[in-house]
Amino acid sequence: MRPVRVLTVVDYIERDVEGRVRFHYAIADFLCEFVSGTPVPGSDAADARWIPARELHEYDVTSTALAAIQIALRERPGWESGLDSHQG
Repeated sequence: MRPVRVLTVVDYIERDVEGRVRFHYAIADFLCEFVSGTPVPGSDAADARWIPARELHEYDVTSTALAAIQIALRERPGWESGLDSHQG
C-alpha cells in the first residue's frame, strides 16, 4: 500500500459501566493506493482479505470504521461497488 492522504482522524472512547474511561484511541484513517501483495493479518486480527464494500454488513465493523470507508469510497471514483476493484 502507498499512503495518499489522511482521510479522517477520530477519537474512540470506551467507558465502563460507571462511566470511567477504559480505552481511548485516536484513530487516523489513510487513503492508500494498492501497489501489490496479499493482505496479511496483524497481531490484532485473525484474518485479512479484500472484500466488496457491499459485503461489509456481514462483518463486525465499527461505525467509525464504516464512516471512514464511506469517505474513502467517495474519494475513489469507480470503487462504489466494492473494495476489491484492484483485482481486475
